Amino acid sequence: MLKSLFHSSKNVVGFTFGKLKNNSYICIMKKLTYIINEGSESYGMEFITDRTPQWTEEQYCRNRNCSMKLLGEEPTDETIGTARKVEL
Repeated sequence: MLKSLFHSSKNVVGFTFGKLKNNSYICIMKKLTYIINEGSESYGMEFITDRTPQWTEEQYCRNRNCSMKLLGEEPTDETIGTARKVEL
């Protein structure tokens, strides 16, 4: 669906925008899936966001002593940003 709507996309200050054929822009929501290691615990997290993976990692890790490995990045039709633990 996204390929048919957009003829280009770009990152601007942590957001990913799609340029419509009428030259207007909209934010593209993505599903980012991570494995997170925090101390001796490892868990999966899924983020629905319009932000870049780099921005998401910086924000999630800023008050935690953890590391994040991006496992997947794909477009989604979801419209509300969320973060949830998932089974991997």
